[in-house]
Amino acid sequence: MTESVNGARRRARTVRRLLACGIAGLALANAWLWWQGGAGGQYGGFGVEVDMPAYLQPHPRVALASASVLSAVLLYGLLRLSRLMRLFERGEFFSAAATRHLRAFAWALALLVPVDVLLPPALLGLLAAAGWAEVREVRLQLEAAHFWALLGALLFLLVASLMAEARRLAEDNAQIV
Repeated sequence: MTESVNGARRRARTVRRLLACGIAGLALANAWLWWQGGAGGQYGGFGVEVDMPAYLQPHPRVALASASVLSAVLLYGLLRLSRLMRLFERGEFFSAAATRHLRAFAWALALLVPVDVLLPPALLGLLAAAGWAEVREVRLQLEAAHFWALLGALLFLLVASLMAEARRLAEDNAQIV
C-alpha cells in the first residue's frame, strides 16, 4: 500500500512540475502577444499568434483581449490544479481542500466555454456601440472543443463530489470505531 501511495505522490509531483511549465509558457505567450501588438510574431524558430475567426480579422485587439481573458481563466484553473497536485504529494487525497481545488478547476474549465463563445461578440458590440469600429458581422461559434471542455468539467465536478462523499464516509466510519 505504501508503495502505491508513494507512486501516486511521485506522479502528482511530475504533473505539478508539468503544470508549472505550462503555466509559465502560457503567461510568456500572452506577454509575447501583447508585446507584439496582438498580431503575433516570430523570433528565430519561436512564434506565437492568436487563432481568431474570420470575422475578428479586422479587429486583432479584440481577439487578443478575449484570448487574454481566456488565458486568465485557464491560468486560474491550472493554478488550482497545481495546488491539488501539491496536496496529493502530501498524501491528502480526499481532504476538503483537495475537493475545493478540484471543484475550482472544474468550474474554470466550464467557464472557458461561455467566455470563448460570448466575449468576442460582446467586445465587438461594445466597440460598435461606442462608434470605435464598424462591425459588419458578429458570430457565436460553438465548436466540438467546447463540448469536450464542458464534458471534462462535468466529469471533474462528479469526481469532486465523489471525493467529498468518500471523505464524509471516512469521517462517519472513524466516529463509529
